[in-house]
Order: sequence, then C-alpha cells, then structure tokens
Amino acid sequence: MRCTFSNVLLTGFLLCIFFVNAQDRQKREFGVIDVRDQNVTSYAQDPEAAGVVLFERGKNYVKVIRNYVRLVKFVHVRMKVFDASEFTRNSIQIPYYRGSSEEEVVNNLKAITHNGEVKTYLSENDIFTVDETENWSYKKFTFPNVKDGSILEYTYRIESPYFFNFGGWEFQSEIPKLYSEFGSEIPGNYIYRKALIGTEKLDINEVYLEKDCFWIESFAQNADCEVGIYAMIDVPAFKDEDHMLASSNYRARISYELQEHINFEGIKTKYTKEWKDVDKEFRTNKELGRQLAHKNFFKNQLPPNDLANPNELERAKAVFYFIQDHYSWNGNRGIFSDVNIRKAFDNKSGNSSEINLSLINALNAAEITSKIVLLSTRDNGIPTQLYPVLTEFNYVVAQVQIGEEIFLLDATDKYTSFGALPLRGLNSIGRLLDFKSGSKWVNLAPFGKNLKNISAQLQIDEDLSITGKVREIFTGHLAAYQRNLISGLSEEDYIKGYKATSEGLSVRSFEMKNFKDFEKSLTETYEMRFESEKIGNDILIYPFFGKGFYNENPFKLESRDYPVDFGYPFIKSYSMSIDLQGLYKVKELPTGKIVKLPENAGECSVYYSESNGTIVVRFKLQVNDYHFAPHEYNSLKDFFSTIVEWQSKEVILLEKL
Repeated sequence: MRCTFSNVLLTGFLLCIFFVNAQDRQKREFGVIDVRDQNVTSYAQDPEAAGVVLFERGKNYVKVIRNYVRLVKFVHVRMKVFDASEFTRNSIQIPYYRGSSEEEVVNNLKAITHNGEVKTYLSENDIFTVDETENWSYKKFTFPNVKDGSILEYTYRIESPYFFNFGGWEFQSEIPKLYSEFGSEIPGNYIYRKALIGTEKLDINEVYLEKDCFWIESFAQNADCEVGIYAMIDVPAFKDEDHMLASSNYRARISYELQEHINFEGIKTKYTKEWKDVDKEFRTNKELGRQLAHKNFFKNQLPPNDLANPNELERAKAVFYFIQDHYSWNGNRGIFSDVNIRKAFDNKSGNSSEINLSLINALNAAEITSKIVLLSTRDNGIPTQLYPVLTEFNYVVAQVQIGEEIFLLDATDKYTSFGALPLRGLNSIGRLLDFKSGSKWVNLAPFGKNLKNISAQLQIDEDLSITGKVREIFTGHLAAYQRNLISGLSEEDYIKGYKATSEGLSVRSFEMKNFKDFEKSLTETYEMRFESEKIGNDILIYPFFGKGFYNENPFKLESRDYPVDFGYPFIKSYSMSIDLQGLYKVKELPTGKIVKLPENAGECSVYYSESNGTIVVRFKLQVNDYHFAPHEYNSLKDFFSTIVEWQSKEVILLEKL
C-alpha cells in the first residue's frame, strides 16, 4: 500500500495512517556490513549511476541533556560506490546553526570506508569546521581510500537549542537510494506544520500517539508525543537539467515549520504568523524605518537636473541608473541583514538589501513612490504562499508605479535595463510590502521583448572561402546576459569564443555599440571568414555557423517530473545571404520547414531561397511561453531535437560554373 502527497500539508496527527509490519522497515548496524550490501554491484533502474545509497536513516527527537531541553538529530548513511571516478558523494558537508548566544553541537561523528574486510576509519584530524555565513557552519570531511566497490558510511548527532530549526529530511538526492527513512518524536507542546514536497510516493507512512514519552523532573505532567515514521524505497536520482528553478522545489523531501510552542507553565509562543502580523512587525520595525529614512540624504546626492525632470518616467530611469552605476554588488543577499545604507553609499559597494533600499530612498527623494518587494531567488526555491516563512526570502527589490504601468527594479546588476529584473530574480512570485494597505503577492513578470538577431551578408570567393559582415542585435534579458558575458572578458578572449564554435572561423574588425546605453539595443558588428568544404565536385556550405545556435538538445532526460522554466519569452532570428559572384551555381538547396509547440507556445521556421546568384537563409525561433509543465516536456524535447537537427545537418550544395 502506498500513500501519495505532492506539495501538500501534513497537518494532523493521523494522516493517511496505516500500520506496517516490522519487516517492512530496514535496519543497519553501523560498521557491520552484511552480504546483501556487499552483493550490490549496480542499480538496474539507473545503470549509469556512479553509486547508490544502500540505507539511510534520520531521527529527530526531544531530550533533556545536561538539564536543558534539546532537539536531537541523528543520522546514519551507508552508500555503495560503483564508479569511484564519477562518484561525487565521497565529500560530506554537515551544516549546523550558530546563533548569537548558542550554537548547535555536532558530536558522535564517525565514518568508515569498507573495502571488503579492510576498514579505513576517518581520523578526527581529517574533519574540518568551515564558517560559511554569519549563522551557518559546516563540518566537512572526505572519505579515505575510496575505490570501485567501496562501501562508505557515516553517522553523527546534532544537539540543538533551536526548535525552529527542526529541518526535515531529503529522501531524494543526485544518486539513487534503495531505502531512505526519517522518524520524528515530537512532544505535544510543540506544534509543527509538515509538508511533503515532490512527486515520489511514501512507502511507509506511520503516525501514532505515544503516551508519556517526554518529561522533565520537577514537573508533574508528562507530555505525549506524535511519532512519525516515513520511508521511501527505490528512490530515483534527481537529475538536474538546463532551464529549471531550484531543485529544492521538486526533490522528494519532508519539511517542518515550527508553528507554536506551549511551555510547561502553559505559556504559548506563536512562531508561524499570518501576513497581517508580519506586516505590523515590518511597519513598526525601527531598524527598517531608519533604513527607509534617507530621503534627504539622497536628495543631496542625486544630480539636480535629474530631480528637476518633469517627466516622471524619465526621472525614475535617471535615479535607477544613478544607483546602478554608483554601487558594486558584493554578492551577498538576505533581507534587511547587515544593512547600513550610508556606509554602503560611501564605500560604493553593498549587499542586495543595501543597494535596493538605497534605490527606494533615492526614488522617494525624486518624489516617486517606491515600495519593497521581498522575493526568493531562483536558486533559493519558490516561497510558501499559505503562510509567511520569512526565512524563505533572501532578496529585496523595488516596485514603482508610473501611470498605469508597474515596474520592478533591481540595481544590483550593472547591465540590466530599467524594468528588467536579473534572471536570478525571476522566480514566479514576490511579496509586496505596502505599509498602508497591507502586503500582497505580486507576479515577478519578465521583460517582454527579448530578441537576438543575427544578420550576415556574405560572399563565396574563388578559393572557396566565405567572407563578409555580420551584425548581431540584442534586447531585453538577452542583452543583459550578453553585456554581463562581455564585461568579464577582454575583446581578444571574447573573439576567441567565436573561433571556438567552428573550425577555421576567423573574426576581425569587431565593433560594439550601446554597451552602456541600456535604453538601446546592444549591437555587435564584425567581419568574418570561414571555409566551405569540398567533396569531389560538390561544395558544401553549412549555413549555421558561429555562436548563438543549438549544437545539442538542452533536454535529454527520458522524462522530467519538474517544470521547464526559461525565465522569459524570447525570439532568436537569423538571416544570411551568400553572393555566389557568378562563380558557382546551386546544386541542392534544403527545403523550408516549420515546427510548432502545442497551444501556440512557440514555433521555429527555416526557409531557403536562391535568386539572381544569391542564396538567402532565414531562420526564426520564437518561444512565447517560458514556463512548461512536466507533461509538456516531451513536446519541448522533440521541438528542440528538430531544431538541433536542422542546424547541424542542413547543408547547401554548390558546384563551380
């Protein structure tokens, strides 16, 4: 019997409850390897897997330790290595939380590499502590002596004073798992919201009430516990692919959010709140109020001509580009953490909150009403909409409304135009903080016109070389991507990128326009030369050369259980003319063709023609929808497979006159 949930809340004590026989649950003793694990040499469901998790078990429970109530997290993992050269799980990172006064404690950390009868134990000297952020550190180690056929196992325990950091359990990872189990024992005075994420099914889902499971000396009343046992068997690897949001949105896992706690004196503390409560806290937050009170400071910093501009849209653009140009983003994110706007302005550098709160202050100084939008970046996961979980947000942008049009603004990226969020911010939804009317969800809509156009006017010469001029034009998000790409390279290295795409291709007289004028299209022009191919009397020209074309299909999985998300709609077009100069004639020209996605989600066409000794090729790829559900994956994969075939196999045949 199986019980299935997909992104649903598990809010009750008894939910899809059934009892399982003891033999359905698996057990392992740390350090003891039996025949069943030794005999696993491959995984039939995924023959290319470099290894597999044989067994893993986690358990979170509450215990009194040294007279303090602590949340205890126990973990035991055992893995089998099939191909050591490709296996990526031999280096382990164990995160733990550090608060202002206390920190979680990692203890009983042990690891063994089993090679047959030979056991190599992890030395304490090979365990390293790394502080990653202000509040998070890692215990890191690498298994020694890993070979094909090795069995790797480790175990540890974390003692935590932070019950809000219950965590949860990842049933799915980058390698398959034969058995993954998580258990919890939660005293009834701790109330958690639970959610099962992903599309995989629970094979074991047992929830029951255990009487008098937790007590503290000197308190007469014991607490009952909710005991949960959840397990999955034969869990497939989660395979990342291009054009996806954060894998945490889709990997099979169970998460816990502390809702409230009642102590033994009966005092209730509520942790999970409604948005109206959060709005009130933000509205009365003195620190946030101070960071939004720099209107006069920025009025003195902004150019007077910009402030005096009577056109509101032009004034808003001038303020945006002033802040964008003044600051360099230091790469740090977070909402309202470590914010000092005056210091950041003086240093011309800051985190995302400092830069975009500066933008809001500056817009207000220019008499343009601006509001805060909280969001979670694409690599951080889509935020929960049922109730506020502020830890899920890691980024701040600005919103302005001018006339009937609404703009979302992020000044951290040096190369985005007004009204176009960087790709990292295009993550479905954000929360607009309106201190008068209350917060609300807003769509993080992308810039609408994202174009890449390549135009080439070429000729074929007596020596079979093809030469001519090429112009490339970029707008919207594609222009921002191109500007960021160019900014990190010298012109020489950038030109090498063209040469690398096609053997014998050379580029010279490279020129760029509007690199820093984001209100205009980015334009590149250059002269190019490449060689046609001769086989017998036939001269072969492959019309799709250089950068910007699909050499392989970005979608390769048999199926995909999570959406495809391009971030924004786009058009990529290409036109080429080749003057035969009276030296050659067409022997064979490919036929024109068109392929479409269902429901007008996109289409691609290519046409060939010849007139008066000139060949013309026109290609256009247009993707109208940028988010595709899992059931649309095969159509999308076939669509791009067709495009790749056109661009890699289509050939024009000429013969000499």
